[in-house]
Amino acid sequence: MSARPWKLYLAAIAIICLLVGAAIGWVAKPLVTPFGGVSPEEYDAALTKITEYESMIEYYAHRMTTQPSVMIDYLKAAVTPEGSIWYMLQSGIRPDPDKYPYTELGMPPRNFTGKLVIGTWAGLGRDDPMWWNEGPWGFKQIYPNVTLEWRTFEDEPDLRAKLELDPDWADIIEVCGAQWKLIEAGFLAPLNSSLIPLLAELLPEWLFHYAFWHDSKLHGVNIEWGQSSLAFRTDIFEELEVPGNLWNNWSLLFEPLPELDGKIWMYDSVIEILPSAIAYAAGTDYWDIPLMVEWTLDQEKWAKVEEAMYNFRPKIAKFFTGVEEAYTALQTGVAAGVFCWNDMYAAGALGPDWEWDTGDEVPVAWMLPTPGDSWGTAYCINSRLLERDLELWKVAHAFLNAVLAAEAQANKIMEWFEGAPNKYAWDIAIGEWPELAPIIEEMRLNNTYYYTAECSYWIEPPDEITEIWAEFWLEFKG
Repeated sequence: MSARPWKLYLAAIAIICLLVGAAIGWVAKPLVTPFGGVSPEEYDAALTKITEYESMIEYYAHRMTTQPSVMIDYLKAAVTPEGSIWYMLQSGIRPDPDKYPYTELGMPPRNFTGKLVIGTWAGLGRDDPMWWNEGPWGFKQIYPNVTLEWRTFEDEPDLRAKLELDPDWADIIEVCGAQWKLIEAGFLAPLNSSLIPLLAELLPEWLFHYAFWHDSKLHGVNIEWGQSSLAFRTDIFEELEVPGNLWNNWSLLFEPLPELDGKIWMYDSVIEILPSAIAYAAGTDYWDIPLMVEWTLDQEKWAKVEEAMYNFRPKIAKFFTGVEEAYTALQTGVAAGVFCWNDMYAAGALGPDWEWDTGDEVPVAWMLPTPGDSWGTAYCINSRLLERDLELWKVAHAFLNAVLAAEAQANKIMEWFEGAPNKYAWDIAIGEWPELAPIIEEMRLNNTYYYTAECSYWIEPPDEITEIWAEFWLEFKG
C-alpha cells in the first residue's frame, strides 16, 4: 500500500481511476482472466507513478464532480426489465435481449425506419458488422430497418473541427481522450443507462473509469483498449542487425539508428507519438498532463523533445491514416515496422487472411516499452440528437448497447488483439481460439488493472500545448 494517508490515497484513486472495486469495497468482483492479474502491491505501485494530482486538477477540475457513491446511485436509477444496472452488476444476472424492446425504447424497434450517422476514426473499418451486429444483441436484430451511415475523421483535433463546422455532423461520436473537451464544448450528452443494459456485463474497472464520467453522469461507453506502439518484423530487424536490447526500448525510435532509416511507417497523428517522446526526453518511466505541459512550454526542455523527435524523423518512410495500406506494408516487408495500434500487430501475426496458423503469417513482434502509451476508446452520443429526434436518440443507445455485446467484443480480442470491456467476451475468445492465450498475456491485454492504471494518463492534453504540437507536426512532416 502506498505511504500516502489512506484518505488521500482513496481520493486519488477516486479522482484518477475510480476503480470502485478497490475504492469502496463493493461486491461486484472484477473478471479473473485465465492468466491472473497483477498483485495489489504491483497495482498500487503503478498508481503511485501518477503524480501531481493538484496540477492535473488545474486542467480538469471537473473530475472532482463525480464520486464513486454518486456513480452507484446513477446506476441504481438505471432501471431495466431485470432490475437496475447496479443490481445486475452485483448479482451477475445477465440482461435478456428478448426483454429489450420493453425498456424505454417506446416505439417497437422493428417499426422504426431512419438513418443513424456514426463518426469514427478513419481507416478502422468500424462499419464491419462484426463490431456491432453479432449475436442476439446485434443492432440489426433490434432495429432491422435503420440505415447506418459512416463518417470518418483523421484524429481528434480533426473531429473537433468537423463538429464546430457542423454540430450535427454525427449522431454517435467515437472519442479517444478528447471527451472532456467535447463535453465542455457542448457536443456530447449524458447517456440514458436504462437503454444500455449491457453496461451490467462490463468489467467494473472500465465502467467506472473516471474518463467516461462528467458531472456525475456517464457520457460514453468504453468499446476497447490497447496501446500505441511499434509492430515490427523480427526477421527484417535481424537482417538489419538492429540491436536486440533496443527492441523494447524507446531508444529504438528516439536515438539515431541508421539501420532503420526509411524503414518505419508512422500513423499521421502527433498525439500518438509525442507524449512518449516527452517521457523519453525527461528520462522518466511515466507521463502525465503536468509533465507534458512542463516539457512543452519550457523552451530548453522542449528543445530536447524536438531533438528526440528529429532523431526519429529519418526512420519514417511514410505517414499514413489508412490502416489497411499499413497492414499490407508490414505483411509484405515494405515496412520493417509500423507505429500504430494493436491491430497492426495482429495484421502480421495473423497474415492477410486474418486467420491463425494458415501459413501466411509473418514473424512480427510488439514493442512494449516503459512507459507504455495506453488508451481506451468510447462511443458517445451527440448532445443535439435528443432535441432533434427523440426516437433516433433511443436508436443511438441501442447501437451503443450492440457494440458492447460479448460476441462483438470477442472479435476485438481475436481480430485486433485489443482489450474488450465485456467480461464474458474473454471466455468466448479463448474458447474459440485457445492459442490466443499466450499472445494476450504477453501484451497484458487480459490485465485490466494494468491498463486502467496506465490509462489514468489517457486524457487529451490541454489546448495550450496541443496547438504547439500541431504546429510542430506540420514542420516535422515537411
